[in-house]
Amino acid sequence: MEHGESPSNAEADLQVRSGMRNLRDWNGRAATVFILAAAAVGARPAAQQRSAAQPTPFVQLEKTRFATNERVFFWIGIDAPAYMLIPDSFYDSCQVTIVRPDGTRRVDKSSQPVDGPRGRSWRGGHGLGSEVPQLGRYTIIFECGGHTSAPRSFVVEDLAVLNQIAGEFLYSSPLALDSPDATATLVVRNGSNEVIRFPHLGGPMGLVWMKLDKMRGDRWSSSFPIPETVLLEAAGIGRSVLAPDTFTWKLVDEVPTVTLQPGESFELRLPVAEITSQRSRHAPPGDYAVEMTTTLQVLVGAPSGAYASYSPLRIDVRSTATGTFGAR
Repeated sequence: MEHGESPSNAEADLQVRSGMRNLRDWNGRAATVFILAAAAVGARPAAQQRSAAQPTPFVQLEKTRFATNERVFFWIGIDAPAYMLIPDSFYDSCQVTIVRPDGTRRVDKSSQPVDGPRGRSWRGGHGLGSEVPQLGRYTIIFECGGHTSAPRSFVVEDLAVLNQIAGEFLYSSPLALDSPDATATLVVRNGSNEVIRFPHLGGPMGLVWMKLDKMRGDRWSSSFPIPETVLLEAAGIGRSVLAPDTFTWKLVDEVPTVTLQPGESFELRLPVAEITSQRSRHAPPGDYAVEMTTTLQVLVGAPSGAYASYSPLRIDVRSTATGTFGAR
């Protein structure tokens, strides 16, 4: 084709197809380079994020309203990616800061629970212990390894209904700790105008502890949970397949539950000799201070009633007596 002449249709078509083929070849190479570059760029942030990930302390509240005469309870813990092994040094400076309503502070040292896998995420219970709660707002912060949780707050209020719900352990007298006739009976009385519910003893929501302290002579003491089999047999119920930490309205029909109408009471008689059988072989004869404790998680009223936001109420039951092992 001479200069100035227009290409034929066939020639023009050939030129266009050749140009398109070259463009496709270039696009393919460019796309390959782009994909490889994108993969490299994408890998760097993922690796950077993985290396930058840190264990995170947290505070978790089951509820934000407590009563003055119940046990204040909350969870603390460390959240970490599944691939991360938290070093022991991370726990060297762990502490829980509790800011009271009057502005004073209490600092509790903390460490990883001994019953969990070391170096992994965990959650454990914490609270005010034996401290009498103040009315008003509390703020909780958990610090560990130079990292600080988000603050969490709850309020403590005066709730009259709790004064109308009472529990205690009544011991047989005289209390011979190794006698088959010795008993300790949990009694719960509902003096309120509301229906109350709480899980049967046994399992994580109904632990019972016994403490024995020799009163004279050589010192000897022991503190231990009452076997679940003893609690369940005394109640005449089977073991639940569920093992929740907190009693909620959703669990009322799922786990063995005690329901008390206004004015009703509940009794559970426990055989003391079965409880102490593993300890009596090592305990020297003599008089002992005996203490039994449990915490009842109580739902009051109805799921949408006036006390719903307080539930579960954690009511501590603690009773002492003097008992004897063997000959005096």
